Amino acid sequence: MSNLDEVDNFTNDSAMMIAFERSLESKRPDSLFRDPLASALAGTKGAKLSENFEAMCAVFEFPEWPEFHKQWTAVRTRFIDDRIEEHAPSFTQLVNLGAGMDTRPHRMTAYRSFTNGSYEVDMEVVQKGKVKIFSDLVSVPTAHCEVKNIDLDFLDADKSLATQLGGCGFDASAPSLFLCEGLIMYLGAAGK
Repeated sequence: MSNLDEVDNFTNDSAMMIAFERSLESKRPDSLFRDPLASALAGTKGAKLSENFEAMCAVFEFPEWPEFHKQWTAVRTRFIDDRIEEHAPSFTQLVNLGAGMDTRPHRMTAYRSFTNGSYEVDMEVVQKGKVKIFSDLVSVPTAHCEVKNIDLDFLDADKSLATQLGGCGFDASAPSLFLCEGLIMYLGAAGK
């Protein structure tokens, strides 16, 4: 099995689609942000997944706006980038829940404020895919702070965010910024 086969799996689908859409925005001359790693993180499926989502525009009540999701991804990414830039100096660590193929620690200098690191929380298969791409396809990009991958399936009743973070150097008494960009929609009504 090739490294891309190991990455291109159902669990990574939404992460690869969002990475592809970030890569599209990054190529625009008037882009809202630049993500030089996004194309590699989109895998072989990101473009097709985005195209399939585009075909569902009527389901989302945007029948005349097939590009809605690509534009939503661009605006959402920029909005979150701006909030991190604004608030990073007040925090020593960031926890990214459902981190997927996010690259902010590698592309945003504001992450230098997170002296205790950026904790990237996602399922093990997603984390492994991202690590493979970083090491095999893009080599290892330099992050602006230490990046700590935390393997956690939020629906696993035997593990909690607190215990997983606690075992990786997270300081529960320190000011912490939490990001939930890629998680909430997957928890369902009961959440965890």
